[in-house]
Amino acid sequence: SCSVLFILFLVACIAIEKLTAREITSGKAIDIIEITREQAHIERSIHLISYWALCKPPYLVGTQNNIKKDRRGRITITLSKCAIEQTSNSALRGVLNHEIGHLVLGHVDKHASGKKWMNLTYEKQEKYQEAANRFAISMVGKKAVNDYLTFFGNETRY
Repeated sequence: SCSVLFILFLVACIAIEKLTAREITSGKAIDIIEITREQAHIERSIHLISYWALCKPPYLVGTQNNIKKDRRGRITITLSKCAIEQTSNSALRGVLNHEIGHLVLGHVDKHASGKKWMNLTYEKQEKYQEAANRFAISMVGKKAVNDYLTFFGNETRY
């Protein structure tokens, strides 16, 4: 039936993401992260993981798990390869600063297990997204935030 095919499709997408994930260690995205980390006085390093996915996955902007502590205790931002390679420099600055904003503003918390990190409650997502956008605006300006929102199909503008 259609629901079984849909579930298989979702499982295949998740498997592709996991199999194609790799850490990015240099390039413009890392440069942006390092500049923001220094300006925001973040002492811990921030790692960037890239994976294959469609350019505009809805969960990229509506962050659920884009900033997390991985099993090794590292702070990690996860973005699709397309988002890293095909956005303008301005939009990339906007989205990375938005994600770092979640970290700086405390929008992540330890899971009950004490091992995994995740964003807090879904009910706070709209408030968190707005706050992370405001952080990004303070770091890189309205144009960069509006450019990333446009790229990812979000209608919000500042």
